[in-house]
Amino acid sequence: MDGAIPSPLAPAPASRLAAFDRALSDHLAGHLREAETGYRRVLDGAPRHAAALHFLGVLLHQQGRSDEGIALVRESLAASPDESDWHNTLGNMLSATGQDAEAVAAFMAALEVDARHAHAWNNLGALLLRNGQAGEAIRAFDNAVTIDSAFEDAWYNLGDAQARVGDEQAAAVSRCAAYVLRPLADKPRHMLGVAFSVLGRFDDAARMYEQWLVQEPGHPVASHLLAAARGGAAPERASNAYLQAYFDGLADSFDHKLLGTLHYSVPALIGQVLRERGVPPHSLRILDAGCGTGLCGQEVAPHARTLIGVDLSARSLELAAGKGVYSALQQQEVVAHMADGPGAAYDLVLAADTLIYFGDINGFLHAAVHSLAAGGQLIASFEELAPAGGDGAGPSHAITPSGRYSHRRSHVLERLRAAGFEAPEVTDIDIRNELARPVTGFLVVARRRC
Repeated sequence: MDGAIPSPLAPAPASRLAAFDRALSDHLAGHLREAETGYRRVLDGAPRHAAALHFLGVLLHQQGRSDEGIALVRESLAASPDESDWHNTLGNMLSATGQDAEAVAAFMAALEVDARHAHAWNNLGALLLRNGQAGEAIRAFDNAVTIDSAFEDAWYNLGDAQARVGDEQAAAVSRCAAYVLRPLADKPRHMLGVAFSVLGRFDDAARMYEQWLVQEPGHPVASHLLAAARGGAAPERASNAYLQAYFDGLADSFDHKLLGTLHYSVPALIGQVLRERGVPPHSLRILDAGCGTGLCGQEVAPHARTLIGVDLSARSLELAAGKGVYSALQQQEVVAHMADGPGAAYDLVLAADTLIYFGDINGFLHAAVHSLAAGGQLIASFEELAPAGGDGAGPSHAITPSGRYSHRRSHVLERLRAAGFEAPEVTDIDIRNELARPVTGFLVVARRRC
């Protein structure tokens, strides 16, 4: 206290700052015993030394002596009430000990001192979210990232809060905003490019793919996704090299990711179509064009007299073979398989999420007509490209940042009729979830003209 005679061990006023600095240095280095001794020596000579009170309180909390620590931190704030960081620290200590109402008050006190204290906003949001106040938490996290756009934890927390209220699209954007923060070196370039695209930062996505191509010239995945990110002129279909490299890399996690995480619906919908039409067991010669790991094959196998799977990905074909439903599997480009093979070889051609890797579908459709028997059917899924105007005008197809193609429905129906199909039936579907929102599309069932 003021006027008291310092103990013999207490530092003299001239050396008090140096003594405190030594104690703080020990504290930061993890030498807690030495730090505690140092803080107490400072306090012996200056019992209201605010910084020593504060950091000794923090140290005691770290040692599990939270009641003592909180009391000292409160004392430090009584001596120096304008330290926003200290109010924030008190809030964290109170939150950690389950004193949530008092913690909220401490975070609010920090913000009264400094309304732009991003960490106080983030910590307040985390506490509100923990207590079921997701809407209020979103506002707190949004303040944090508005103040500090590079605050990774706050972006992830914002995404969690948005997901809690069911806004999965906003949550995906927030998580992408966190993901693209530096350092980037240890993050997959493909995922970084997708995240930049989700954020609308297409130039950044393109630069990511360009850097990838500098390191691996000609890499098919990077080349294809660069074209997708740039927009404008794009290849008329994904290259064979891209499809093989991309799906070889994806194959081992493909089934679990598509069915368990992305709720992929197309194989089940195709199976439902065949059952509803009363297709007899073991009656059809079926081509699964772009069979992948065999998800569609499992659905249609009960109706197949023969079931042929064709795909470019060797690893996917290995996994498809393990399902034991195919009569034969062939590694080949699907259009070439149909066009170069015998005519009328199949009663049903399936293109489950195959034509989303084609911009121009004419070659595929003409090859399918060649390979189908008279009256045979094509079942194909498409991602929908909305018309540019109310009159249905606009491009026939477009490449998306995902590297897939979407198609205008009216154009698909025109191309089917021109190729030799009739009576196309169209069903609106949600193909899968992507970045926590449905990818809308349509399923077409069309019959080859006799």
